[in-house]
Amino acid sequence: MATPDTNPSLSDFEAQLRRLNSRREAELSPEEEAPAEAAEEYYTPERMAAFFSPEEADAPAEVDDNAVPEDGEGDPGEAYDAYLKAAEQGAAQAPEAVRPAPQRRGAATPARQAPAAKKSREKKPAPPETPEGKSAGGRLRSALRILGNTLKVILTTLLLLVVFLVAVILVVTRGPSEDARRLFVLSTNETSALKFVPSLFLPQDTVQAILHPEKPQQETHVFRELPFESEAASAGEGETQQELVQITEENVSDELELIDIKGGTFKGKMLIIHDPTRVKISSIKDYGIDFGNYGIYLTDFIERSGAIAGTNAGGFYDPNGQGNGGTPDGVVIREGKLAFGSPYSVYTDVIGFDADHILHVGDMSGQQALDAGIVEGISFAAGPVLIQDGVKRTGLGGGVNPRTCIGQRSDGAVLLAVIEGRHPDSLGATYDDLANMMEEYGAVNAANLDGGSSSAMIYNGEQITKGSTIIGSRPMCTAILVLP
Repeated sequence: MATPDTNPSLSDFEAQLRRLNSRREAELSPEEEAPAEAAEEYYTPERMAAFFSPEEADAPAEVDDNAVPEDGEGDPGEAYDAYLKAAEQGAAQAPEAVRPAPQRRGAATPARQAPAAKKSREKKPAPPETPEGKSAGGRLRSALRILGNTLKVILTTLLLLVVFLVAVILVVTRGPSEDARRLFVLSTNETSALKFVPSLFLPQDTVQAILHPEKPQQETHVFRELPFESEAASAGEGETQQELVQITEENVSDELELIDIKGGTFKGKMLIIHDPTRVKISSIKDYGIDFGNYGIYLTDFIERSGAIAGTNAGGFYDPNGQGNGGTPDGVVIREGKLAFGSPYSVYTDVIGFDADHILHVGDMSGQQALDAGIVEGISFAAGPVLIQDGVKRTGLGGGVNPRTCIGQRSDGAVLLAVIEGRHPDSLGATYDDLANMMEEYGAVNAANLDGGSSSAMIYNGEQITKGSTIIGSRPMCTAILVLP
């Protein structure tokens, strides 16, 4: 093989080097990268000698493309360095044109396209991006996009629910059914937080006509001050006739009956306690929000007393549904004394047991309740009394709502019932529904207790009735418990 001339002119070197670069670029496919390290394998001494030889300048070099110089044969760039030294004699540095171009040029020529067609190679696909490869900004954008889509779904669902509820209310309030309209107004008016809703859909005079019909009704006020007279107090209408209830050893047993109760618009639970001595009306020790006193939950009442069952009892001060359960809305009698309330004020729907464990119900003053022998008692301002001295009251009205009520049979057995409400499978019960139910199960005295979101029954450590709200039970100041 010919060896390069030891002293060629610089112009000859430039021309030969350009041909060498053109040959190398033509042998690369257009898709193929030309890394710098590949130049060392290409510019072998054989190729350099072939291209720099005047005799073989126009002849193609027949060399092995895969030829790699062995160790000790010298650097493939030795010939190139020799020509650079020769060029330094006439110039301060070698011109840019004589430097090899290790990377292919942008535009493909016909001379390059022909060899490229022979040696075309498919470009390897880029590896898929992994979660680890994502930037922090990309992960944040992805999380925000998911959060945004979730919020859209939630807001759309809520909007549809609101539209559906408004449509239902409009059908009820503007439809032809007077009963449906009356039940809607009464049901919402009995709640603490939704009393304003009927006025949004009905004229105020229509709402008032439903709440206060013209037919005569029994007074149901809470704090009516009366001059105290012992003679009047001893003749309280709430005093239960002793002969209606006969508690004997034959009637008393340790049996507890838990039964399901159902009606047209409601379902619930009733607990029948055959030993009235096991029933206790319990209350918190101190009252009043002015002293920072709060109510406790029904579970707390049961845990503190060791009871095996219990329900909510009397009402409590609850403005706009934001009460803390620490202030009774009525009277509380504990150990035969007034724990809360006035002896001169008449209270609606007083419920209490005397020392013989006979249930007393009725509207009476605090002193009348004490004179009737009540040792444990509460009241519920909204009422009403359902059955008194064996006579069922009718025309009680009321909306469909969760309810709690208590009654006593003639054999002394105590009936505790809780009605679930504000659910698709149990809307709730009216006061008349409760009176009919208590009469059906043999009650001779019965009264309504606090209801709504307070209604709950716990038995053997488990709440066996479904609450009316998603937030769960509420704190309260009184409870009816069943001791072991």
